[in-house]
Amino acid sequence: MKEPKEARPTSAKVLQALFNILGPLHRRSFLDLFAGTGRVSAAAWQRGARPVVAVELRRPKGEGGHFLEKIGEIASEGERRHLRNGEGEVEVFWGDVRRALRHFRRQGRCFDVIFADPPYQAGWVPVLLALLVQGELPLDSEGVLVLEHSVREPLSPPGPPWITSTRTYGETALSFFHRERTPQEAAQNQEEDAPMPRDRGAGEEG
Repeated sequence: MKEPKEARPTSAKVLQALFNILGPLHRRSFLDLFAGTGRVSAAAWQRGARPVVAVELRRPKGEGGHFLEKIGEIASEGERRHLRNGEGEVEVFWGDVRRALRHFRRQGRCFDVIFADPPYQAGWVPVLLALLVQGELPLDSEGVLVLEHSVREPLSPPGPPWITSTRTYGETALSFFHRERTPQEAAQNQEEDAPMPRDRGAGEEG
């Protein structure tokens, strides 16, 4: 598989569409693979995702990373202080995506959202989908995988229990993959979301 020679940032239009579709991210964990300049990671952080983990192969030249610099631009003063002290819920993993995924699995970590923007037409899309089907992505059971890819790149959606939807924006596509709930899981969620019965006070009749 080919590695990118330089970052190809996600366009503003695709970025807006991505987060409109994902909806609220408050306290949801977010993993950004092939993070590049960190634009997507920074946007996830700004929308309340915690923790946010960015994986990028190449360190930028000079001090600091693009991602941390972008986070610093949008974080409050208190959050910036935590980031400088290494205490904030944000991480940057410098290295190969495959090594990063093995690292997260060893740690037993799972993420609510995994976003991957690999270099176009470099063979990564089928690899990531194979990892998804094999259960080797650190994705929560109710999480979603989002692939940004070229519309010219063939995509073979995995079968059940995975649900796939794709939106196109010019030459770019966003494909979403999440697990279909079983009837038992759906019923359990309905029970958990149901309002608690009102306590009857003394003298109330049924």
